[in-house]
Amino acid sequence: MNGIVLFADNDPDFLDTRAEFLENAEGAAPGYRVLKAYTLTQARQLLAEAHLHLAILDLRLEDDDDEKDISGLILAREPAFRPVPKIILTGFPSYQAVRQALGPALDPLPPAVDFLAKQEGPEALIQAVERAFAQHVRLNWDLLICRDERQPLSFPHLVSLLQPEVPPEHLADRVGELEDLLRKLFYDYRQLRLGRLLWHGGQRFCLSAWARSPQGVDDPRLLVCGERERIGQELRQMEALAPETAQGTARAETIHFGAAAWLLPDADMESMRPLRDLFQSGKERPLKAALDSLLKGVLAAWHRRGQAIRPDLMALYRRQVGLEEGGLSQAEVERRVEALIQGVRPLSSVKIERHPGQITFHFPQEEPAIYPDPVATLYTPLERYRTAVVCRISPGLLTADNILVDSRQQVWLTDLACAGQAPQWWDFVCLEALIRFDLSQAPDLLAWQDLEQCLVRPTSLHERLKVQDVEADLRTGVSLIEQIRRQAGSETGSDPLPYYAGLLAWVVGDMAHYDPEFLYTQAERMRAAHLLLAGAMLAQRLRETHPLTSLAGALRLDEDGGVWIGDRRVALLDGQELELLRLLLSQPGRVVSRRTLVESVFHEPYTPGDSQQESRLNTLVYRLRSKIEPNPNRPRYVRTIKNKGVQLSSEGKSDEEGMTSPG
Repeated sequence: MNGIVLFADNDPDFLDTRAEFLENAEGAAPGYRVLKAYTLTQARQLLAEAHLHLAILDLRLEDDDDEKDISGLILAREPAFRPVPKIILTGFPSYQAVRQALGPALDPLPPAVDFLAKQEGPEALIQAVERAFAQHVRLNWDLLICRDERQPLSFPHLVSLLQPEVPPEHLADRVGELEDLLRKLFYDYRQLRLGRLLWHGGQRFCLSAWARSPQGVDDPRLLVCGERERIGQELRQMEALAPETAQGTARAETIHFGAAAWLLPDADMESMRPLRDLFQSGKERPLKAALDSLLKGVLAAWHRRGQAIRPDLMALYRRQVGLEEGGLSQAEVERRVEALIQGVRPLSSVKIERHPGQITFHFPQEEPAIYPDPVATLYTPLERYRTAVVCRISPGLLTADNILVDSRQQVWLTDLACAGQAPQWWDFVCLEALIRFDLSQAPDLLAWQDLEQCLVRPTSLHERLKVQDVEADLRTGVSLIEQIRRQAGSETGSDPLPYYAGLLAWVVGDMAHYDPEFLYTQAERMRAAHLLLAGAMLAQRLRETHPLTSLAGALRLDEDGGVWIGDRRVALLDGQELELLRLLLSQPGRVVSRRTLVESVFHEPYTPGDSQQESRLNTLVYRLRSKIEPNPNRPRYVRTIKNKGVQLSSEGKSDEEGMTSPG
C-alpha cells in the first residue's frame, strides 16, 4: 500500500524534482504517492480535504526572500492539522540553527517530527520520510479488516454516518481516512472483524468489533467513531469523571475522525443490543433486571463522584436541554411549540388550542381540559429550589439506543461526551422520559391521557403507580417507571416536585426541536401531541403541588400594563386581559356580573345561555389568572363566584368560598 505524502514548496523546480525521487523510492515500492502544492493556499486545502499520511512543508511557502516568512511553520502548527505528522524543509543547516534563528516561534514544542535542510539532498529526504512513517504515521498496513456477513457495513456508508454532507469528490479520501483510523487503532493486531452497528446519530456511530492478536487471542471491543474533537472531548470526560476507566482503552485520530475502542472482557458481545431492542422484545423480567443493573450499579457509581450546590433549579434544567447560555430564547421556543400545535391539529379528533398562558385540549364528549402553558412554566423559578440544588456527576446523554445490554443483563453506557455536573434527578428523569416518550406506544391521544394522569398523580416518588388505569400495552413501561422513581427517591428524597420539573424541561426541550418545514410521519406527529399533553399536565401538576412563586401582597397595575404583587412585577398585560383587570380593579371586592364583563371587555351585547360567549369569557379569565396568580387553579386574586360573576381580591385573601376552578 502506498503512503500518501503532501509536498508543499513554492519553488516548482525543486518540488517537482524531489517529488519524483519520493515517487520512485525503492524502500516504499512502488514508491510514495505525492500530492504537490505550490502555494500556501493549495497546501492548506489539501491538508483539509485530501487523504494524507505525512506532510512535507517548506518553511517559507510565500516568499523565499523574506526572512520573516515562516508561513510553513505556522501552517504546521494549526490545531486542525495536528494528526498529520510533518517534516519542515528549511534553508537553515540544522534544527538547532532553526531554533536559534526562530526562537520563541518554536516554543513550547516543535511543530514537526523532523527538520531537514534543503541542501541535504534527495536521499536524506527519503530517509526522513521513512523514519516518519515508521515512528509517527504508525499504520498497520497488514491488518485484515473483515465485516460481519449478517450485517455487512461498507466504508462509504460508515463515512456517510460521520459526514452526511461530504461532497462526492471527497468520498474516496474520507473512506481511506476511516480505514487509516482503524489501522492506527488496531496497530498491534493482525485481524479485525466489524460486528453490528449498535447505534448512530449526531455524526457518530458505535460498533461491536473483535480484534485478533498475533498470538491468536481475540479481544472484544466496543468501537465508537465520530468527529475528531468530539471523540477527544469524550475521552477527556471519561478520564476526568468516570467512576473507573474501561480496561484497555485504545484511541486514534486522523484529520477529520477520531475513535475509541473499549475492551469489554466480561461482555457477551454477540448478544449485545440497545435497550430499545430489549424493550421491543416485550420481555419484562430481563428489562427489569437490566434496569436494576443500570440504576443500582452503573448510575449509582457515577453519582458517588461528588456533588455541588448550585442555585435556580429551573435554570439548570434549561441548560441541560440546551435552552440557556446561547440556546434558543423563550420567544423562539414558544414559536416552535405553536408550530408543533399547528402540525398535530389534523391528527385526531382532539382539538388543541393555545392562548397566552394556557393550552386547552378538547377531548370528545368531555369538558375542555385547560392547562398552564408548559413553556411559561419552565421559565418560572421554583421558589423552594432557587438557592440550594444538589448536582452530581452524570454520564451525559441517555437514550434508548446508546444504553447497551447483553444477554446477562449487564449494561454499558456508550455516549459520554456530555458527562458533567447535573441536577441529581436528571439521569432518572432521562430514563423515565425515554420509556415514556420514545419506547411506549399507544393508539391515540386518549390512551396517552390515561397514561399521563397515572404518572402525574403521585405525591411521592415512592408511591405505587396504578398500572391498571392504563392500556395493557403501556403497563410494562409504567412498571419500569415505578422502578426508576423508587431508585430516584432513595437517592434524592421522595419529593416529586423537582423530578416533575426535570420531566417538564425534557419535554419542552424536545418540543423545541420541532421544525415546521420537516415532513413528519403520523407516528412522529402523535409523539409530538403526546409531548404537548404531557408538558401541559406536568405544568399543572407543578402549580397544583407547589406554587411556582410564593407571591404575597397587594395587587396593583401600573400605567404600562405591568401587574405588581407586593414589590415584584409578575406580568405585562395588553389587549382584553388588560381591559379585564382594569375593570375588576375599578370595583375591588365587588362581584362584576358576566353581563358587565362581556359588554365592557368584548364590546358586544350579552346573550344569556350563549355557550360560545361563556367559553370565551372563561378562557379570558383563566388566561389572566395564568399570568398573575401563583396558582391559577386555586386563585387568590381573581375569583369566579358561581352563577354571579368575577370578583377581584386585591389583597390576595385565601378564602375560596363560592369559587369554581377554571374561569
